[in-house]
Amino acid sequence: MSHKVPRALWVRLVIYLALGHLFAAFVWLRLVHDFTPAVEETVQELARLSVQRLASPAPLGGTVDAERLDAVAGKTITAAGLGGAEVVRLWTEVLAPARIAVDHPRYLSFVPGAPTKLAAAFDMLVGVSGIYGGSWLEGAGAAQLPVLGVDIVEVSPPYDHAEITSFLANRVVLETPTGIARRRKDARDGTTWDPRQPLLDCR
Repeated sequence: MSHKVPRALWVRLVIYLALGHLFAAFVWLRLVHDFTPAVEETVQELARLSVQRLASPAPLGGTVDAERLDAVAGKTITAAGLGGAEVVRLWTEVLAPARIAVDHPRYLSFVPGAPTKLAAAFDMLVGVSGIYGGSWLEGAGAAQLPVLGVDIVEVSPPYDHAEITSFLANRVVLETPTGIARRRKDARDGTTWDPRQPLLDCR
């Protein structure tokens, strides 16, 4: 004989589960995002290294084979974690020298990285600001900035079987000149474009 579970019991169960998830999320955020003295010390060291990198001529660096890099770097993912100081040391002494700086004058690339010092410094602030530019709701402040130009650095269909990067590149190529043209038209005609309306609505 089957017994029907009372509706009130189901509601109570859902509420308990929701409260449990909220409590777990709160505890997790407190553990991960607390700005402890140890975190502050690591942040200060990262800031110092970033300023040093911007102020000094960039070393070209070099390429290291995977076996040698694995042997020198060791195990980087552990149950207890490496800790901020060890991660900074690993990056400074092992990983950073084992790559080629794309902003170096001797890096003869067809797509060089050539940001200004101020642009690279501002990237630090952007990186810690939790910016998401996918919609106007989260990224209104970032989306309001005028676009001077866009450089699509890499799109490699052979490495993207779902063709996501191809679709994204196509959308960027369509939306960027459309947005620039719309801003110029508004400036010329005295009109105002509602940024909540997608640029490609009429396509």
